[in-house]
This record gives sequence, structure tokens and C-alpha cells, in this order.
Amino acid sequence: MSEKFSSEVREKIVDSVILFIFLIIGIPLLIVFSLIPFLLLAFIKGIIVSFCWNVAITTMFEFSKITFFQALILIYTIDSLRYDYLGKAKSDYNDLREKAISLDINEKKANVITVIIVVVVDLISILISVWLTMYTWNNILPQLINVDFVQINFVQALAFSYIFHSLFKKSASTDPNPKEDNHTVMEAEEFPELKAGDNTETEETIQVELVSENEPAV
Repeated sequence: MSEKFSSEVREKIVDSVILFIFLIIGIPLLIVFSLIPFLLLAFIKGIIVSFCWNVAITTMFEFSKITFFQALILIYTIDSLRYDYLGKAKSDYNDLREKAISLDINEKKANVITVIIVVVVDLISILISVWLTMYTWNNILPQLINVDFVQINFVQALAFSYIFHSLFKKSASTDPNPKEDNHTVMEAEEFPELKAGDNTETEETIQVELVSENEPAV
């Protein structure tokens, strides 16, 4: 009895240690890997936008020239406002859950860990997006278009971010491989010979057999 109790306690301690390590290491890594693609894409766009702005926009609208830092902040702000956080959260949840289960973590604990990580990462991303929106509105845009805007606080930036995201969020990606209809799938599963598509004699034989089976008995 004591040995069984000690083994259960040892197992719970090991699970708790694994859970703690996964949370401590998983959250920072997920944040880093989530931010790296956006930073790289924003860096490239920043170079292009700063060049195009200084060549065309300053002449067309008599706006001030934009620096690389201002272009980088502006592009990242717009991208973060249009970002599909819900879709990314679902994708991250599925990926992290599979990784947690692959580490021999209990399925229930894996669900809890995954939800915590996804929620924390999304909240941090949203807070960064709102802060960038506030900073861009208060400091970047007035310098670029030579107009004095009313300064906004964090709550106002949050409300503006929600409205902007609702109006201009990125559309959901379409599935490049649409699902086949049930009849085609059943036909392919029942008659694998049809997958070749070149044996017309086999197709005719199968059709004759199907007709003979469906005919009523005399």
C-alpha cells in the first residue's frame, strides 16, 4: 500500500515538474516564434514603404518624409490590427496540444496547458497591438501628414483597434484542396481499381456487376 502511494505521489510530482517546465519554456518560445515572422515581414515592408512614401506620397500630398523606423511601426501596426487572432489561436491550440500529448502529458492536463499558453500569448499580442496603435496615432501620424490629432489613451486605442479589426480584418484563407463529394469518396474506397483512371474495361465490368446486383429477383 505504501509503495503504491509513494509511486502515485512520485508520478504526480513528475507531472507537476513537467507542467511547470513546459509553461516556463513553452510560453516564451511561442511568443518568440510568433513574433519573428511578423518582424521579418514588417522589416521588408518597412524598407519598401519608406522608399515609396518618400518618392511618391511626399510629392503627391505634400506630406513629410518618413523614416525607416516610422515606416516599420506604421506597417506593423496596420498588420497587427488586421491580424486574425482567433484563427491563429485555434491553430496554435491544435499544434501545442499535439506536442504536449507527445511528451506523455495527460490529455486533460495537455488541454489546460495549451489553453493557458494560447490565452497568454494572444493577450500579449493584443496588448502590443493596442499600444502600437496608440503610439502611432499620437506620435507617427501627426508628424507624417502634418495634422495635429487629439491624443488618445490606451482604452481609446483599444476601442479603435476593435473597430479597425472588425472592418478591415484579413479574410479567412480558402482551402486549396476542396473536399470531394461522398459519392466520389465511396466509389474510390470501394473500387480502388478506378484510381488508375485508364482501365475502361474494369469500369464497365464494375458497372455491369452493380446493375445485376440492383435488379429485382424474378
